[in-house]
Formats: sequence, structure tokens, C-alpha cells
Amino acid sequence: MNRRTMNISLGLVFAAAGCAVVARGLWKYVPVTAPRLRSRSESVGASAVTSYGSLGPFETEVTPGTRAEVLSSMAEKLKTAVAAPDVGARTDSARMKLLGDEAIRDLSIVLGGTFEQYLDAIRERGGVPAFNPEDPAGRTDLVQGFEFSQMAFRDRPISLDRLAVRTRVLGGRAAPIQDTGLLESWTTLESRYPVLRDVGSTDKYGYFGVNTDAYEVLLPVNQRMMKKDREMILGLWYAWVPSKSRWVPCRISMYTLGHSGDVLLPPF
Repeated sequence: MNRRTMNISLGLVFAAAGCAVVARGLWKYVPVTAPRLRSRSESVGASAVTSYGSLGPFETEVTPGTRAEVLSSMAEKLKTAVAAPDVGARTDSARMKLLGDEAIRDLSIVLGGTFEQYLDAIRERGGVPAFNPEDPAGRTDLVQGFEFSQMAFRDRPISLDRLAVRTRVLGGRAAPIQDTGLLESWTTLESRYPVLRDVGSTDKYGYFGVNTDAYEVLLPVNQRMMKKDREMILGLWYAWVPSKSRWVPCRISMYTLGHSGDVLLPPF
């Protein structure tokens, strides 16, 4: 598999018209153990991709007026997806239901949630925010980071029809997936959620991996970045943490046709 690593500083750096724009206060918004937004050719499975020329269609419009209805439909689709025999057959059904609950909570935040909902999700999972929210300056940086990151996803067109869940790791062993040749850019979340280090480790190449069960929720999104549409498939990975009896986000993947430098991480 073709592996390419794209070096990016701990800031969120974006290029437009030949100029790099660095947002003050966002340099630690990406988890601090992810000094690089890594990239490589990867798969998202045939069900999520319609052609190599486009990742669309994005048939579901999300607006402030339709958001609640869309999220309700998404929750129902996730219930079905996590219970599918080819996904949850080797994991307890009650545990898979919890996976769906975690995923819909996070997707709600990404597509239009509030900063307080975002902060509550981190705290309830035992996570560590990038800045101290009790400090006025730290809270300002957190709010700015959340709003800056969310703006690319908030009320953007999605493909609810192609929402999918797939197995990534079972008992510490990677599950086979179909290669589509899309470019994957990703970051891992062991800094945001230190409890992940109880169920994973970093190899000699600097890649963090889990040795428990992990599943990925896939949602095609027509992201808006620098006044341009950026077709992508968002992948949210969740690892089962036995000591907490819950799923914890462990990785964010973004699959594109080759413009990884132009997509923005969601707020996590």
C-alpha cells in the first residue's frame, strides 16, 4: 500500500492563494500527540464510494430547520448499521448499541452542536481539553478552536443514504477492508483521551493502534473550506475501553480523492 506522510505543525495550517494562514490559539487544537496529519492511500469500502471522479451525491441537506429531523433519521440508521450481521456479529449487541449512541452524539456536535455539548462529551469520557476551560484565556481559545473547526461541517450537505459502520479491529487484529485507492488523512486521539493508552500503544514508526475492538462510522460530507466545497468521507473510529465500559473516540480519518491538505478536522 502506498504510504505518504504529510508534515504539518501542531497548528492547523491552511493554504489559500499561495499564503499560509495560521489561526492563533489553534495550534494545540489537534491532539498534541499528533504532530503530523498523516496521509496514505486507503479504503472506505465500496458502499461509501460511487465513483473515483466524485464522492457524491450528497443528497441530504442539513439546515437549522431540518437538522433535528436529519439527526433523528441518522440515529435510526445507526441502530440498523451497528446491528448488521457483518458488523456486530462478534460483539455484544448491547455494546454495539452504545457505539451507535456515541456516534450520533459526536455527529450531532460536528454538524451543528454547541461548544458546551462538545466540552461535556470530552469531560464525560475522561478526556483532556487542549486548553483549560476554567481559565478565561484557555476557554476563549477552546471556543475559537471549536467554532473554527466546526464551520467546515456545520449544516453542510451529507449522504445519509451512505452512512455506514465497518469493523476495523477485533481483539487487537486489524479487520480486512476493500481498497479503493482514496487518500486517507488521519490523526489519533490518545492525547485527548489518555485512557486509550490502556488499550493501545505506539509502534516504532509512531503509529498509535488499539489492541481491543474498534469500529469506524463513515459519513460522506461536502465540507466547505476556504470558500470551496471539499468532498470527503468522514471516518470516526471508536475503541472499546473495558475499564470504562464504553466506546471512546480513538481516531479521525478523512478520505478524499487527493486533496487532503484542503480538508479540516472536525471538533474532537
